[in-house]
Amino acid sequence: NRKCNLRVCDNSLNQANKRGYSKFGTKGVEQHNNGKWSAYVRREGKQYHSPVFLTQEEACFARYLLEQIVWKDKRLTQHQEYQLTDAQRVNVLNKINSKYGI
Repeated sequence: NRKCNLRVCDNSLNQANKRGYSKFGTKGVEQHNNGKWSAYVRREGKQYHSPVFLTQEEACFARYLLEQIVWKDKRLTQHQEYQLTDAQRVNVLNKINSKYGI
């Protein structure tokens, strides 16, 4: 760690960058009893939930979108290529848009 490759951030952003403790290997993604998946993001004591999805991959993509909405200019997770069809991406975007009005 050197000053040139570190960034300045407050404690809440630093804590948000910690690894998740999910048994599914993805932070902020959970499986419900009915087998469906959802995502959530926490910031400043508030929790933001996504709608429910059929696959874990869709919920991971929803988690990425929620981070962009809640943290705006701060980047928490690296954008990765999600193995979703265009129809699935549009479905996730529409559900997030209808709930949070982006």
